[in-house]
Amino acid sequence: MTTRDFDAREFLARCRVLQAQVASAAPAALVDAGEQVLGDAQQLCPVRTGTLMGSATLDDSRAARGEVTIGFNTTYAAAVHERMDVRHGQGQAKFLATAMANDLPRINAVLGRRIGREGLR
Repeated sequence: MTTRDFDAREFLARCRVLQAQVASAAPAALVDAGEQVLGDAQQLCPVRTGTLMGSATLDDSRAARGEVTIGFNTTYAAAVHERMDVRHGQGQAKFLATAMANDLPRINAVLGRRIGREGLR
């Protein structure tokens, strides 16, 4: 193929298709990444009765706009998360922040796998 044989219209059309495929796969990819972080946070979460660990939530209602919200839904979740001076028999403070920091390198892989599986066909 020579430079003269290159059809920019065909190239741009393919780029638009790829862009649409990635955009359609992105919400599910964000949910996958959120579930990864939340699961890891549950493993780091202090456990006395299991209520805090069981209160883990993922809100994907805005995933189509590029946002998922993860957290723990008890009245004391924030206090347990922030109290660095408390020693727990199982788990640790900053369980959600630690999971997020630890998972950042893997989140790109989670997103890439989902987008690769759902898009780029």
